Amino acid sequence: TCMYYTGLNYETGKPIEVPKGRELRLRKALIQWYKEENKILIKEFLTKHKRNDLIPFFLSSKKKERRNAR
Repeated sequence: TCMYYTGLNYETGKPIEVPKGRELRLRKALIQWYKEENKILIKEFLTKHKRNDLIPFFLSSKKKERRNAR
């Protein structure tokens, strides 16, 4: 919790990446990939991180159908 709040590694004192604001919302959308309202955010996140190859994987309708079949 302390490292998240300060953004620093307590052992080395070096900064660590702590997502805040829009970046945090984009990461939450990626975790909840199956929600229809997150499609735009997922595409934005993957494009920003140069992972366009994963866009079809997360946004394909077949994956959603497989999830509902369980």
